[in-house]
Amino acid sequence: MLLYYVTPKKRELFKVTKEGIISLSPQALKNPLYRFQKRVLILGKEWIYYLRRRFPPLSERDLRRALANEIPDLFSLKDPAWVYTVLEKGETYVEVGIFAWEKALSEEIKKEFPFSHLIPEELLFVSKEPALFIIEREEKILLVASEEGRYLNSLLTKPPLSSEDILLLLRTLKDRAEKLKKVVAYGITEREVLKVLPENLKPYLTVREDFLKDWPEFLRLLQLKKFTVKEPLTLNLDELLLRAGRLFLAGVIALQVNLLLSYWEYTRAIKNITWEIKQLETKTQPLLPKGEESPKLDEEKIKALRELEEEFNNQVNATVIHPLSLLDELARILPDGSKLERFSLKERKLELFVISKDLFEVLTNLRKNPRFSQIRLASSPMFDSRNKIYRFRLELELK
Repeated sequence: MLLYYVTPKKRELFKVTKEGIISLSPQALKNPLYRFQKRVLILGKEWIYYLRRRFPPLSERDLRRALANEIPDLFSLKDPAWVYTVLEKGETYVEVGIFAWEKALSEEIKKEFPFSHLIPEELLFVSKEPALFIIEREEKILLVASEEGRYLNSLLTKPPLSSEDILLLLRTLKDRAEKLKKVVAYGITEREVLKVLPENLKPYLTVREDFLKDWPEFLRLLQLKKFTVKEPLTLNLDELLLRAGRLFLAGVIALQVNLLLSYWEYTRAIKNITWEIKQLETKTQPLLPKGEESPKLDEEKIKALRELEEEFNNQVNATVIHPLSLLDELARILPDGSKLERFSLKERKLELFVISKDLFEVLTNLRKNPRFSQIRLASSPMFDSRNKIYRFRLELELK
């Protein structure tokens, strides 16, 4: 795993190994051995804007969509990029911490370090037990509170460290402040910390030289998947047609293989039945009076088996669903200005992700079409007030 730590004053590249963390030259990025490793951008606290926000209890997908709609109005940023973390959950609410920054900054960094994950600096300092981290670096002091591997709150201030700064952060933690059982200080002397630390926290103080050495442990505690950067699909028309053709061809091949295996299975079953009948003839022959033969499989039964095989083949052919014809049908059904983001087809069940200005017209058109049945909304529609469109997911079945 590669780490790129970016603050207003410096940019540093590190590699995480089993032995710890080592510093690398930026030229190391040209090494082909590093091409397929995870690349984590750690964005300094100075770049980050932070807000806490409460929502009704939503699924993770709906919560992300609600945040996407509100964030442009929450931050005075030209084009905000953001991540969030769940701070607290109740029966009637979920409270999240939102971290935002100018998207242009991360896009500029991506040119020199194409990252796969992005973590705001304060989210990196986590502990299994309730803890307070005090970090002095680049003429700034960062205070971070953490509990059970998750972020609680943070504060960025200037040296020297003061008791007022610590108390300010502790007050935001409310009852959780009393549960703190660990204080870790980096880049600052024990004497300086003890001078301003509340008496009840002094027995828990540990002073360490460099916070970088603890980053591998912090990363193991984090759920790195949450910070994966999802890139938008940017393809020109030729690339899009090429990919669509490849996907369609792969789907047709997979379907034909599945049908062929089903046909082979059916044919093998018929052969097994015929073989068992012959075995039965052989076994019953000695039991018959001399001069008589065992009853043969008459022509009518053979004809019936062949008709059954032909009927099976016809049914198999009737079940083939052509994706292109299905897409063409949906294109005719969806109202003008609507967009099919993506769809998935499993057997005869269809899932659609749609953007449209008129949700009810989409539902009405689908219900009028004789090809579809069991049409229902799979989740609550999300309304984008800026663009006046609905985003929603539908589930339906093909007749």
